[in-house]
Amino acid sequence: MNIVFRVDSSIIIGSGHVYRCLSLAHQLRKNGHTISFATAEHLGNINSVITESGFKLLLLAPPTEHLDPKDPSTWLGRLYTQDAKNTLDKISDIGPVDFLIVDHYGIDKRWELLLQSHVKQMVVIDDLANRAHQCDILLDQTYGRTNSDYRSLVPSSASLLLGTHYALLRDEFLAAQTTVQTRRDKKQSINSILLSLGGTDRNNVTKRLIELLQSSPIDSCTKLIVIAGPNNPNYQSLLETSQRSRFKHCQVLRSISNMAEIMTKADLAIGASGASAWERCALGLPSINIELADNQKEICRILAEEGAAISLGSPQQINEHTLTQAIQHIQYNYQSMANKATALVDAQGARRTAASIMQTSLTNGQLVHLNLVTKEDCVQLFQWQHEPGTREYAINPATPTEREHKAWFSQQLSNTAYHLYIVTNGEQPQGMLRLDRLTESDGYEISILTASNSKRLGVASAALKLARSLLPNSDFYATILPKNKASLYLFKQQDYKAIGNNVFLQTANGSYT
Repeated sequence: MNIVFRVDSSIIIGSGHVYRCLSLAHQLRKNGHTISFATAEHLGNINSVITESGFKLLLLAPPTEHLDPKDPSTWLGRLYTQDAKNTLDKISDIGPVDFLIVDHYGIDKRWELLLQSHVKQMVVIDDLANRAHQCDILLDQTYGRTNSDYRSLVPSSASLLLGTHYALLRDEFLAAQTTVQTRRDKKQSINSILLSLGGTDRNNVTKRLIELLQSSPIDSCTKLIVIAGPNNPNYQSLLETSQRSRFKHCQVLRSISNMAEIMTKADLAIGASGASAWERCALGLPSINIELADNQKEICRILAEEGAAISLGSPQQINEHTLTQAIQHIQYNYQSMANKATALVDAQGARRTAASIMQTSLTNGQLVHLNLVTKEDCVQLFQWQHEPGTREYAINPATPTEREHKAWFSQQLSNTAYHLYIVTNGEQPQGMLRLDRLTESDGYEISILTASNSKRLGVASAALKLARSLLPNSDFYATILPKNKASLYLFKQQDYKAIGNNVFLQTANGSYT
């Protein structure tokens, strides 16, 4: 599929929107889709990061108007009609667009209406819930978001992907989860502090925090790691401040590509409350959150209420006393905060989103998509295994015991590359899709289960179509017993060919020679 992201970055806008789009883009490319980015050349942009990641850049015309830091509606830098036309001109050059994914505070329903008829699906990424959108799918990764936050702002037919299950994190955070928990469990004292105030930090809050830590009672042996984003205009100032620091190990890093590794080694973080807040949660890193923009207040409040972090408010509200108190509180409550943080984000959000935006219809016209399973789905899958007829045509007809099922399910979740999905309309689970990677070929063994109350709605057919949309470049194999007449008919209808021993194959390119 041809997928385009419309997103910007600048000293005013920051870089978080681009980075979270890149997380999703990497996953979609891994699945086999073609990705492009339509973006403008704002002052302080990180467009080079997009091209260095190997994605095509559709460069829009330079902005003509001033960006007001306090008014996100100005962040397009031009009239929305001009931006929409420019975007349409650019995407028209690359052929039909299957998905246009928009992540921009300066874009709303008016812009989206001008593009909607020119793309198959419009996906919006937002976290403000403060303006109307004309979209097919809306994603908001804020913890605690509910349908009521958006129902009056999007069409009734729009699918809502809400909460930290959809937090768009890079694969490195998922990989790091396998090792970081042991380190957190063994932590006895805070020996290293990570300072990371976003990609720009135009007001140099980082420098002020270094100076506050300098005059605090924190031990001079504490390691201080400072991250300066690629567009931080105060890099030289931070270097000079670090060199004067009393901390024996005070290091300033710029434009790093191993944030997960750095977070894993840190004992505590002081950071902005944008997308990086979810990264810290995924790695169980207790944090002191700073509000650098109005849109970060809600995240600060939520994480403080959940006990995963401490909020010190805006930079103007921070002083040496409150900062020292916050560090001491984390020291005394370290394990509890680390566990509460990890519980909020499982780092599978990019994979989950890549699956969920693919949609198709049942025979009753209802739209369904794939949800990557979470630990909460264990009971539902066990109940389905015990419904009459579920295992009638299974290769192993024996119904698993609860203990066997839990062991199998736990094994699935422990594999960071698992492909186990619930087919759902967002409200009602309809069935299961399972894709097992085959080691002897570049393909997957496909298995489908339909819930008893969803029979004759075309759930199995929908699951096959969704699997192909999810992984367009992969071969799929299915083992079907001769007595399973319904499945034989279904798979043949979907262009699966018999290759022997009750095995059927659907190739990615349609070639069987």
